[in-house]
Amino acid sequence: MALFRKLAFLFFVLVIFSPLATAAAGDADNDGIPDSEEQELAERHSPILYFASGERLYPVEVEYFLENSDLKQFLGSERLVSQGPLSASEISPFTVPGEEYFLDFRPGSAGDEKVIEEYEKSESSLGYTVYARVALDSYSSKTVVQYWFFYAFNPGRLNVHEGDWETVQVFLDSDGKPEFAAFSQHEGGELVAWADVEKSGAHPKVFVALGSHANYAKPFEGAVGLASDKVAANGTVLEPKDYEMVMLGEKGAGNHSAEQGWIDFSGHWGEYGALEAAALGQRGPLGPAFHSGNAWGMPAAWSSGLMQGTQEWFTWNWIAYNFVLLFLLYVAVRVLISALGILRKKKRAGLGPRIFSLFYIDGVNAKSLGNVLCIVSVAVALFAVFQPWFYVNADISSEFVATQGKIALVTIDGINGVLVNWFAGNGIVQMFGLGIPFGVVIAAGFFIFVLGTVGVNSTGKAGRKYISRGIANAIPVILILAVVMQLPSLIAGVEPLLSQQIPAEAMGAAESVFEEIASSPFSGAYAQTIEYGPGTTAQMGFDWGLGFGACLLLLAAVLAIVAGALEIAARAEFFRSGK
Repeated sequence: MALFRKLAFLFFVLVIFSPLATAAAGDADNDGIPDSEEQELAERHSPILYFASGERLYPVEVEYFLENSDLKQFLGSERLVSQGPLSASEISPFTVPGEEYFLDFRPGSAGDEKVIEEYEKSESSLGYTVYARVALDSYSSKTVVQYWFFYAFNPGRLNVHEGDWETVQVFLDSDGKPEFAAFSQHEGGELVAWADVEKSGAHPKVFVALGSHANYAKPFEGAVGLASDKVAANGTVLEPKDYEMVMLGEKGAGNHSAEQGWIDFSGHWGEYGALEAAALGQRGPLGPAFHSGNAWGMPAAWSSGLMQGTQEWFTWNWIAYNFVLLFLLYVAVRVLISALGILRKKKRAGLGPRIFSLFYIDGVNAKSLGNVLCIVSVAVALFAVFQPWFYVNADISSEFVATQGKIALVTIDGINGVLVNWFAGNGIVQMFGLGIPFGVVIAAGFFIFVLGTVGVNSTGKAGRKYISRGIANAIPVILILAVVMQLPSLIAGVEPLLSQQIPAEAMGAAESVFEEIASSPFSGAYAQTIEYGPGTTAQMGFDWGLGFGACLLLLAAVLAIVAGALEIAARAEFFRSGK
């Protein structure tokens, strides 16, 4: 009986005092992790943010946005719900997703820079804020340290909108050691092994893209891909000592302080607009707890769908980022080799009276005609650099996007590379930021080619060089056609990501267009009507083909090959070797 009384007393103590002990330990957000432990983990891995030169917006406290916004609802048109300045408690009751509530920043809009200008007026007094949250992921049972960044505006290359939420998350193993880090990038992101993350101690270095605020693990990323982000470590650097870190509670009443009631707000942080705004990338984002990929509620599941940041991926990004420098080094080496070859020729046999084989034009003969054709080929190819190589024109009429007649949807040329019109008010913008100016490559190739004709004394040697140049002229066109023919398979590879952003009907229509283009890459036209819903249709017409520049490149290729054939057939000498 005495033993029973002791056990009963022990049970009583545990039942009554265990919650008190938990409360004493501090778990204000009721997530099972003591607040002190959350604070320690968040501070241990707090990120160092590297911004590109020219950045005008930095992570700010949400109160600044609330104080300058009105709460509205979109029901076919805007309806004012509450006029600002707002507080977290005023927006926290609106917790049901899909009811189209949004915060409209009063001083500006997505169509101008007034939001940025207003922020810049207050930047020095606002300081910088980073929000941190530590959670136990139910999907993987891993502890996740999340950092959330809010920007007042997103002047990105692909989309422009009020408000911008981004995140970086560190996943810990059972021993509390970091395994991976996830970096948000537009509608997706990148998952990187902790060993491959650049760090200062335990603090990950985060490289923030100019304008879009996408987060990258390396300062040379962003140049490859649809977004064409500009990333560099040549601007402002925010270390943990430079910003205030605010610990976040959990979603739901009673799991956070009243000041953090904005966590429960299910609306958009920024202008909402009609369907057209969504299509143009002008609609404000949802808050952290309602992130479209559920990065808040199921961070491990969200991160598992991200692109893997592998060493191979980083290598390609590094090459693309440094392409111009690498190419210039290559050109310098080729020029040096050519110069050494010219010196040897001069010592051994002389360079001839006209130095360049191209300049031996004397009368009507195969040798002279070949050189004339080769010179014309060079001029035609250089002119082609400034002309379109491939184009896709579109004529679209729908409820949310309409063009005034045909517009250039995609163009490829030697100066700008691949350009696409995102209908975002920015006109044509670069789609693939490979940092490869094709025209520079072609011009450098011609420079090296011309150097290679110095001191050539026989038409046979010159002819082979001309033919090689002709083949090189055709390579850009061949590559374009090869890529165009592979469009359906290329799109299939990124369809899982695109399907998160594009309605199924639009995705199906796009696939049909790509298949038509791939089946007839030289030129073609296609028209279709797609239905988005009852009585809602879009009429779309497309035409595409090789541009004038591509035709000129092919002409230059033919001229150079014919020139080479004439030189080889001439079987002559430009000058007699000897000192």
